[in-house]
Amino acid sequence: MDAEPPLNSLLAATASALPEAATSMKTSALSSIVEFLGSGSAYLGAWMRRARQGVDDTTEARSIISKALATQLAEELKADTVLVNSLTEQLAPSYVRKQKNKLRVAEEAIITLVINGEGASETTNTETVDLDWLHTFERFAEDASSENMQSLWGRVLAGEISKPGRFTKATLRFLYELDVHIAQDFEQARPHIIDGKLFPHDEAVPLDLTLRLEGAGIVTRAGGNIVTAITLSDVGHSSMSVGHMAAIFMGSSNKEFEIPILPLTKIGLELSELLPNLHTEKKLRDIAASLKGVRNLDAVGIGPVKIVNGLEQVPFQHLEIIWQNDEFNLEKFVANVQKSPAC
Repeated sequence: MDAEPPLNSLLAATASALPEAATSMKTSALSSIVEFLGSGSAYLGAWMRRARQGVDDTTEARSIISKALATQLAEELKADTVLVNSLTEQLAPSYVRKQKNKLRVAEEAIITLVINGEGASETTNTETVDLDWLHTFERFAEDASSENMQSLWGRVLAGEISKPGRFTKATLRFLYELDVHIAQDFEQARPHIIDGKLFPHDEAVPLDLTLRLEGAGIVTRAGGNIVTAITLSDVGHSSMSVGHMAAIFMGSSNKEFEIPILPLTKIGLELSELLPNLHTEKKLRDIAASLKGVRNLDAVGIGPVKIVNGLEQVPFQHLEIIWQNDEFNLEKFVANVQKSPAC
C-alpha cells in the first residue's frame, strides 16, 4: 500500500489549488473557513494573506499554542516510547485523513461562494458564523471522504457563511446520517417541489415514496392529507409559475379548487436549498396532468411567462393545453377573458 503523503504537502497542495478569486472574499467569510480548518489553516491562511492582509491572523496564535503544547507533551511522553509509537500509528493516519477531508470541504465552500458571488463584500453581511455551529459542522465534515459528500458539506459551509443561521444543527446531523436510499427518494421527489411544497401524484411521487420521506422527517402530513386551495379569478383562471414557465388553471369564475400537497419540514426546506433549483417544464406538466377531473377545473395549460407592467402573464396564443373537459372551448374562454375590464 502506498504511504500517505506528508500532511504538510497535502495542506500546501490543496491550499495552492484554491481559486485565485477567493482572495476577494470578505474577512468574515475567510475567518470562518480558517476557524473550520483549525490547525490546517496555516497554509491556507498564509496563501490568502498574500492578497488580504486584513484577515485576522489566527494562524500565528495557533502556531504558538501548538508549539507550547507539543513541547510539554514531548517532555511528559519522551520516557514512554512504546506509548508514543502506538499513538502515532493510531492517530496520525486519522488526523491526516480528516485534515485532507476538511481542506477539500473548504475548497468546495470557497468555490461555491465565488461562483455565487457571495462573501465578497464587507457591507452585504456583517454577521459571522456561530462558533458552536462551526465546531459541530467540523465534527461531521471531517469524516466526508467521498467527493460527493465533500461537495455537499462545502455547499453547507458556503450557505452558512453567506447567511448565518441558514442551516440548523438538526440538519447537519441529518446530513451526516443520511441514508443513500432516502437521498435517492428525495432526488426523485425534488422535481415536484415548488415553494417548499411537494406535489405528490401517483406516478412520479407515489404514496410509498411520500411515506418514506415523511418517516425520514423531510415532509409532514400533520396528521392527515393536506391541500392548498386556489381560487380562480373573476374571469375564471389562475396561474402557478416555475421559472420561465407557468401553469394556467381554467374554470368557472371565483370558484375554488384544491391541490394535494405535502409541506417540507425545516430539515426538508434546508435540504432543498443545497440542491440546484430545477425550473423545469416537467414540474408543471406533472402537476397539470395530476389535476384532471378536479372539481371546478375545466382545463389546464402551460406556457412561457411574459412580464407585462411588472406582472407575470402567459399569452393564451402560446398556451399548450395539457388536458380539458369535453365541453371546454379555449377560443370562447379567451374571448370572455379579453372582454373583461381587468384585461
